Amino acid sequence: MSSMVSFDGWPLTGTSPAGGRNRTLSIDGWLAKTLRRSRQPRAGQDGNWASTGRVEGKTITIKGTTVYASATDAAIERRQMLALGGRGLTELMIEDAALTLTAQVELDAVDARVVRDTMVEFTITVHAPDPVLYGPPVTASTGLADIAGTGRVWPRVWPRDWGVPAGVTPGSIAVPNAGTTAYWPTGRIDGPIINPVVTLNETGDWIRINRTVDAGQWLDIDFGSRRVMLNGTVPLTYAVTFSGQWLAVPVGGASISIAADDADPAALLTISAFEGAYE
Repeated sequence: MSSMVSFDGWPLTGTSPAGGRNRTLSIDGWLAKTLRRSRQPRAGQDGNWASTGRVEGKTITIKGTTVYASATDAAIERRQMLALGGRGLTELMIEDAALTLTAQVELDAVDARVVRDTMVEFTITVHAPDPVLYGPPVTASTGLADIAGTGRVWPRVWPRDWGVPAGVTPGSIAVPNAGTTAYWPTGRIDGPIINPVVTLNETGDWIRINRTVDAGQWLDIDFGSRRVMLNGTVPLTYAVTFSGQWLAVPVGGASISIAADDADPAALLTISAFEGAYE
């Protein structure tokens, strides 16, 4: 059984906020995978054509009990449990003997019923639209000093020195993935910078934002959703060109670097990733 479970920040193992003793009895659907397939029959033949599977989202059901010191504590927390999850996505975190993993989930149902005055039995059912489970988050940044070219050195010297050419950056970020499946990180580019290009070096995937980002402005990049926003509010779909799979981080990890037509030393690339991703 898992050593720690929390939903929307509420512990379902250990001690509850009111001092109740939680016990998780079962977790169904967490370590499970269902593939969606569309198999076409072979005309005039036995069987069907092989298909390409797509992993469905996960439906997860958690059952447990909480024992309280008083019936009042049980009554109060029972009502508080019904408020968990809200209407949108929230975090489910489960730690076992090997890993601590999280998923963003939607609440489908919660039932907290009193089986005796000081004991509540709970059942929480959630759905994870993204079937991938993520390890602890990691964040790293790299600067863009010396990205612009310095031109020819005079008087001429041998060997010739053309400086650091425009479009080349010394900055590179190691992005881990100790898991079992690829995942997409998120990124942020702080200006001033002109026409930044972000590349996943191991696969050659890149995206270019054809835009001048002034000082005080920034770009938010959601690689998984293929979305770039200026200052968090203005979509820049029209300004984006790309090659590959939008920097999906493969199993084993990779490195991400940035180049640009020109940039100030204050420009910065920040990547938010995970220690690993698991199906």
